[in-house]
Amino acid sequence: MAAIASLAVLASLWGTTYLVGRDGWWWTVLAGFPLFLAVVCAYGIYDSLRLQPRDDDSEKGPTEPAV
Repeated sequence: MAAIASLAVLASLWGTTYLVGRDGWWWTVLAGFPLFLAVVCAYGIYDSLRLQPRDDDSEKGPTEPAV
């Protein structure tokens, strides 16, 4: 997922540079930074909402061996 987000950011920066007219790298940074923040926030929300398996045995503590 992180690789997809990185590719999306790079593609958006390239597209922004092309659309602005290639006047300089700072236009790319200026226009692409909000999109970069949006991608980072979206990934953070996705990661926090992702269902993770719950290990209930870890809360019970050690068990006694069967005799």
